[in-house]
Amino acid sequence: MNLSDSEDGGPQVIAILIQQYVSYVEMADRISQRRGTANAFFLSLHSGLVGLIIGIFGFGKGNAEYPIVGVTAAIIGLTLAKAWIDLLKAYRQLNGAKYKVVHDMEKKLSYSPYDVEWDYLGRGEDKDKYLKLTVAESRVPWTFVAGYLTLAVLGIVLVIRELA
Repeated sequence: MNLSDSEDGGPQVIAILIQQYVSYVEMADRISQRRGTANAFFLSLHSGLVGLIIGIFGFGKGNAEYPIVGVTAAIIGLTLAKAWIDLLKAYRQLNGAKYKVVHDMEKKLSYSPYDVEWDYLGRGEDKDKYLKLTVAESRVPWTFVAGYLTLAVLGIVLVIRELA
């Protein structure tokens, strides 16, 4: 149902709705920008941690002199990766809700660009038309998780060997 001059107060109501719509779309865009900033932060943090790990263990030496440091670094890395994964989920949920509100607002406007765009993208059901950004970006922290788990297992094995 579209608003017209005769419904719900006329042109003033339409003008207010348009202002709210513009403001709300800008807020949704800012959430996406903050998500990008968070991704850059966590990627830098993990890259630094991996660099530190390589510096401590030496690249290609075949054994670690300080296995407990490796296990500790892996635990820190896993904790940071979990925080990153949780943050991505929170941003996905927040943006999902924001765009539901945008779609609801668009029902009252004469044109619904986000709804039309969503139609063009197959409403997210066809992966050839649309791969969810959160699916693609969540692969990065899970890659770090795999590396940290490998490091933790290796470190634990080395600690056990030293104690045996």
